[in-house]
Amino acid sequence: MTTLRNILLAMLLMASAACERDFSSAPAMGDLTFSADTVSFDTIYAGFATPTARFTLRNHGDNDLTISSIRLAGGEDSPFAVNIGGTSSHLAENVRLAHGDSLYIFVYARTPRSADGRALTTIADQIIAEGGGNTWRTVLQAVVLNVCRVGDTIASDTQWLCDTIPYLVQDTLRVMPDARLAVGPGVTILMQSGAAIHVEGKLILAGDVARRSRVMPLRQDNFYEDIPGQWGSIRVTAGGEASLVMTDVACPTDGIVVDSAASLSADGLWLRDVSHSAIAARRATLRLVNTLITNSGGESLRIEGGDARLAHVTIANYFSWDARRVCALSVSRADSADATRVEVVNSIVVGNHSPEVEVDSVAGIATFRGSLIRADKKKVQAFEESFIGCQTASEAYFNDRGALDYHLSAKSAAVGLGVVEGAIAAPTDFEGSARMTADTIQAGAFQSIRY
Repeated sequence: MTTLRNILLAMLLMASAACERDFSSAPAMGDLTFSADTVSFDTIYAGFATPTARFTLRNHGDNDLTISSIRLAGGEDSPFAVNIGGTSSHLAENVRLAHGDSLYIFVYARTPRSADGRALTTIADQIIAEGGGNTWRTVLQAVVLNVCRVGDTIASDTQWLCDTIPYLVQDTLRVMPDARLAVGPGVTILMQSGAAIHVEGKLILAGDVARRSRVMPLRQDNFYEDIPGQWGSIRVTAGGEASLVMTDVACPTDGIVVDSAASLSADGLWLRDVSHSAIAARRATLRLVNTLITNSGGESLRIEGGDARLAHVTIANYFSWDARRVCALSVSRADSADATRVEVVNSIVVGNHSPEVEVDSVAGIATFRGSLIRADKKKVQAFEESFIGCQTASEAYFNDRGALDYHLSAKSAAVGLGVVEGAIAAPTDFEGSARMTADTIQAGAFQSIRY
């Protein structure tokens, strides 16, 4: 029995060996190609891990090849690290590659802690394959952006004025009571995933027309430029004040939250791509002019009690990531005893939800003047004392909102709809153009029309 078992085992081994294809090695000639001539990374940050890129080296010939070496030109000192066919090393030698097969190569950048004090540093290297007197190359390149890491507490008056190197918030940044954080023109604040800003004192972002201030997610490559929920929120707590002038805020989870007895003022703010409500205020003070709020998964602006004045605000909520079930602008009392007062002048509130304006017990709470709104037409007519000189429409006819151009086209009903008192509150528009000297006053954040 044992003899029979040994005979069967020997036959099985012989059959298995016969099934294996012998590797017939020849020096690498001219039939190899890298799948990419150049591997480029989007902007990466000093001191942070980078994405890993993948490409292949393929043998297109009819013969099995032996590649003498595959290496990083910069060797161990290269700013890049590679994994060649499963081995993490800057050099692989005598690599066998069967005909028709591909060898996978993975690469990432090893960024320095800082970029020598400069805003941008370009790093580059090559991966070189050699064999049979032939050489194949793939260029590796990346731009490293230096960042200024900040602490988690602003305890005294502080200025951020550098407009070449971004400030990086990695956790919750607290602006303490009696402290003020002033951010200058052209300054960029990068928010790491989960980071937030809590304002118990004063936050001032003071950009200008030529150099807007920005609060942006850490990831800046194209895929992430409009993805909501990449960081937390700006929260203004009781007694806190926030002023945002000529400022872009992009891709938070909860946008700007304004608590009871807190205040938010904005002139030239663009708040976009928010997971939940873009601005949520409860018993707070709001002063918004020339403000653009686009694409949020919740309300663009939710007001519960308090005192809110809006002039030349454009709300365009065409959020596409999920089915939004709430309107763009919601106004209600915080409770039955709350003295809510909301004034909306020369503004636009539209989106892909109907209606986009909902006011609880309109009379005595909110007044709309010279505005284009997507609302229940019968309700507007029934409360005509609260909707003065307003028009209802399902579309504002922006010039090209797909290209983020929210100027009005000539056929928009918002052209010439604005009233003088709103222009007095906002004499220049989102781009700094004068309103009072124009022949007509447009509703919304932009005065100019695109034909």
